Amino acid sequence: MACFLGVDIGSTTTKLVLIEDEEILDRRVVSTGVNCEETAHQVLADILQDCGKERAEILRVVATGYGRRLISFADDVISEITANVKGTLHSCRDLDGGVRTISTLAVRTARLSLWTRTGSRETLP
Repeated sequence: MACFLGVDIGSTTTKLVLIEDEEILDRRVVSTGVNCEETAHQVLADILQDCGKERAEILRVVATGYGRRLISFADDVISEITANVKGTLHSCRDLDGGVRTISTLAVRTARLSLWTRTGSRETLP
């Protein structure tokens, strides 16, 4: 079965989630430390071992967060805003009327965005 890995490298914590067929197999939150790529590699190794999976079973790795561009094994990098929007729209896809407002709070930032049902950003008046 196809697995996907999400990596969020924040300034204080690193989060990884391994997904297979829309089911979360494992997720971890650890201190980022001084070398975020080394931290991500070690956490990935731990996840794969605990889940009995091989690296080759992961079809795509997407990184986001403060250190997203430092993860050499990522197939794609996206901003935190894009990750939040895609995750929210997917999670709430069955809600009548959809989602229009998404707010995020992080250690160093706060954002408020308005979105259409298709995931396009609306212009604030």
